[in-house]
Amino acid sequence: MNIYGKDKCKDCPNDQYSPNEGEEIACSHCSKCGHGSEEEVVCTPTSDARCRCKKGFTPLDTLKKKICFCQVGYGVDLEGNNCIECKHGFFSNERNSVCQKWKEACLGIRCYSSADRALIS
Repeated sequence: MNIYGKDKCKDCPNDQYSPNEGEEIACSHCSKCGHGSEEEVVCTPTSDARCRCKKGFTPLDTLKKKICFCQVGYGVDLEGNNCIECKHGFFSNERNSVCQKWKEACLGIRCYSSADRALIS
């Protein structure tokens, strides 16, 4: 709660905080949770917000968890809120993608599914 005025500190404006009352000259902007994460603790005038990964997502930064991703082999639902393991017959080969149905491609004698894509490339 510190923006120095003429004679005393003033409260931080909305979306800003100061963790050590009377010690800081200016307020800091509150952290914003990014893709795949949600607010676990809200920002107050004296403390920053804290984020957590949504269910099934993995943090890029294990300490702050502001940005989280859905791993390969898992798929994001259409709203982007859930990350779940792809069911049998489906796959994902990129982060934050949806599960796709296997397709077969026959090359010569052997048939490959789209899950084997790395073997064909």
